[in-house]
Amino acid sequence: MDLNNKKIAVNTLVIYVKLIVSTFISLITSRYVLLSLGQSDFGLYSVVGSIIVFINIIGVAMYTTTRRYINIEMGKGESANLNKIFVVSLNIHIAFAVLFFIIAESIGIWYINNYLNVAPEKLADSHFVFQVSSIIACIGLINVPYQGLINAFQKFWQAAAIDIFVCVIKLLFVFLLFCYDGNKLRFYAFGMSVLTFISFILYHIACRMQWRKIIRYKFYWDKQLYKEILVFNNYTALGATSCLGRTQGANMLVNFFFGTMVNGAFAVAYQVQQFTGLFADNLSQASAPQITQAYSAKKYERAYSLCSKVARMTILIMACIVAPLYLAIEPLLALWLKIIPEGAPLYCRWILLVALISTFGGCLSTYVQAMGKVKWFQITGSIIEISLLPISYIYFKLRYPPETILIVLIFIIIVNLTRSFILLKKIDNFPSQRYIADTYPRPLMVIGIQFIIITIITNYTSDNSNMFITFIYAFVEFLGSVALCWYIGLRKSERTQIQTIIIHKIKNNKNQICQNH
Repeated sequence: MDLNNKKIAVNTLVIYVKLIVSTFISLITSRYVLLSLGQSDFGLYSVVGSIIVFINIIGVAMYTTTRRYINIEMGKGESANLNKIFVVSLNIHIAFAVLFFIIAESIGIWYINNYLNVAPEKLADSHFVFQVSSIIACIGLINVPYQGLINAFQKFWQAAAIDIFVCVIKLLFVFLLFCYDGNKLRFYAFGMSVLTFISFILYHIACRMQWRKIIRYKFYWDKQLYKEILVFNNYTALGATSCLGRTQGANMLVNFFFGTMVNGAFAVAYQVQQFTGLFADNLSQASAPQITQAYSAKKYERAYSLCSKVARMTILIMACIVAPLYLAIEPLLALWLKIIPEGAPLYCRWILLVALISTFGGCLSTYVQAMGKVKWFQITGSIIEISLLPISYIYFKLRYPPETILIVLIFIIIVNLTRSFILLKKIDNFPSQRYIADTYPRPLMVIGIQFIIITIITNYTSDNSNMFITFIYAFVEFLGSVALCWYIGLRKSERTQIQTIIIHKIKNNKNQICQNH
């Protein structure tokens, strides 16, 4: 295993440790927040947060833009001026934070007063949550360049330590929520803003301790660089718009037709998607800096190889997670939340399928951002993805159930992936057919067999309502999925390489033990 691949493996391991800890804490906090606030207030916080994120589209896109330009600059070697890239990015983020606050205080307030489907007595709480969430968003915007810097230098363990620390503080705060006798919704919103500020301070301290010269503020007026970053970001923002439309815009649409109770059930489903998606996204996150730097250094075969392998591994990881969760979602929700929101198990099953199909995109977006030719990718992709909202609106007007929006989303994801391959081939002469042949056949075989097993378990076995029996089925499905991924999903050379690494590690540990004795 070469040094770069080893670094990806180590970074992935660090991120997974963070994921396991943060997921465990998030599962606990979500349970007690739901119990403390109730389904209606839980849904209200979710939908008001959706308004904030929807307004903050350009800011969300800036994280991708900042990380990309820092990585590209690092690929230049000794001629790189990271301080200039960082300061320009920070200036842009501060400007966007001001712009965002103005939009939030005008359009956001107007939407709450005129279109938010909420009980009249909860309108004042909605405004409070919105104002506090606006502060959270502004702080988060200014924090993006610091997060991007740590990501670009692949210091994932530092980001993991900060995020885990904030998660622990959040857990302690949620327990305080039960002891608080006042307005719990307002208290929770205020606490979340404090946690965001703590995260900002910690990221700033970490960057200052290591890269004082890079983050040192020195005003640059490079009109061409500002324009280049803003133009790139504007096209990236189109992609962020469509992506947020899949969740936040959908959340607002569901609220408009079905109210905050259904929002509460959807909020649970989206948290399940977030937890499962992190397992797949972490591998992509760990490899993104190297893909960008490889493309910047004109090592195109290296960038292609990383994209293909990471995509295949990502799909296999998600397949191992989704199959057992799909079988055991109801008892898991019962253990997690105690009181299951009505409709949540159904929405969770559909959202798991959405999460699985979404992983087929792999690192293609990272490859596109690395090559810099994002215009038509973002324009066409945004049109396709944002069509989820008008199409779902029509179905809802025809009295289709809430889960229809997730079914429509699955078809949109497939269409968008097809569009990506066509554009990559046309714009960058990307070997789309080779990529498909290298990446998808093995995972599709694994998923196909999993589907057959799940169908047999759900349709041809008895006592599926028993929690203990259901967990046994899910555990067997997980073991079967791991075996399928090992023997079918991985190539023989990859299995041999993994076995060699494991044997080498065991021998080294034995030698160290013998030397100590």
